[in-house]
Amino acid sequence: MNEKIKCPVCKGSLDNGTTCPSCKFNLEIYDMSKKISVFLYNKGLDLIKKGALLDAIAILERSLYFCKTNVVARNLLGIIYYQIGEVGESLKHWVISINLKKDDNPAGKYIEDMKLEKLLLERKNEAIKTYNEALQYMKQGNEDIAIIRLTKAVNLSPDLIKAHLLLTLTYAQEEENKEKARMFFDKAREVDHASSLVLYYARKFFGEGEKGISVTNKTAEKVSLNEKRAKDPKIQRNRLVASFISGALLTVLVIYLFGGMNKLIQDNANLTSKNKTLEKELQKVNEDTERERKELKVLQDEKKREAQKELFNTVNTLYTEKKYIEVIEALKQVEKEYLVPEDVTRIGEIETSAYMQVANEYYNEGRKLYNSSKNEESKMNLELAINYGKNESFVLDAKFMLGRIAENMGEADNAIKIYDDIIENYKGTHTSELAKYRKQLITGIQ
Repeated sequence: MNEKIKCPVCKGSLDNGTTCPSCKFNLEIYDMSKKISVFLYNKGLDLIKKGALLDAIAILERSLYFCKTNVVARNLLGIIYYQIGEVGESLKHWVISINLKKDDNPAGKYIEDMKLEKLLLERKNEAIKTYNEALQYMKQGNEDIAIIRLTKAVNLSPDLIKAHLLLTLTYAQEEENKEKARMFFDKAREVDHASSLVLYYARKFFGEGEKGISVTNKTAEKVSLNEKRAKDPKIQRNRLVASFISGALLTVLVIYLFGGMNKLIQDNANLTSKNKTLEKELQKVNEDTERERKELKVLQDEKKREAQKELFNTVNTLYTEKKYIEVIEALKQVEKEYLVPEDVTRIGEIETSAYMQVANEYYNEGRKLYNSSKNEESKMNLELAINYGKNESFVLDAKFMLGRIAENMGEADNAIKIYDDIIENYKGTHTSELAKYRKQLITGIQ
């Protein structure tokens, strides 16, 4: 026994008829709507292959008007929106798609992939927000601010074609800005090179396709050829007849569909309502996630504060024990923003004192080794003394000793470099005069 056909709305039996006896839903009209949706999907697919993304969006939106459950069309629409920088629209269509068909639906992978590109997603969302702000400024007549916002939008999202086209339109109004207009238009055409709006801009603002003007784009050449054909009276008559026939067929189709269209529209309205509910649930999930993120941040900050307090105590203990090198190493791990003000003050005092103590130890050891003619060891200690005690009073004396060590080791060029530093930065000092004298002895120049 053959299984009876069920109504897609109320799930009742259709009893081999085309109209549901329970809810009066017309299956024939429903099937025709799905066929129209598939036809429009294929039309959109052809436009994408030709590089006309904006036109494809319009066709695919129309496909969904006839059948909101056309998952393939909805997924493709999401992909195109993503390609032109409108990730919010992409996510909306893919979320609806997943809720319509959970199994074997690539929209799930698209959404997961978007989540992995968190930074990119944030930049694209910020670009759309900035673009919308620019539109508001345009409406208010604040064109300069709008241009700044639009420029920021395309920097954040280079594939945001609408922002590129709006910048093209804005700059193309004045001849001196045509180069800027061309730059933004070329960027837009990298994303979409065949949509009607893009081709219109090419003709209107840059003369592509006009007689006597060099055409740089193959699509523009095709448009120019179509314009020439359009002037042929025979072709015009044929188009008029075709237009009339198409219009007549569309009228018949509308009349034929009208009887059951109200039910179809109601069905689509119910689906739209369900999608809105899902969007609210998604928003709730996002809000909960944000709240949890903030709570996690509070816990992490609290752990940081505890760890930094423990580190502060360690630094304090090491300082008390006069282990100044270890103090300096521990200080590198201190994050002052997690300490209370009095601890920050104490850390500052310890840091100043520890560096001074270490610098003095290295200086005294370096001087002792210098007097013992142990040049290599002395040099190492004196350089460390200067590094740890950049502002200490012994720095000038340590530098002069390094100059003398360089002489002793036969490094005349290095010695001259050190003496030049002393002469330049310590003018008027006795050591500066000694440095001049030592340099004269090396160079032989009085």
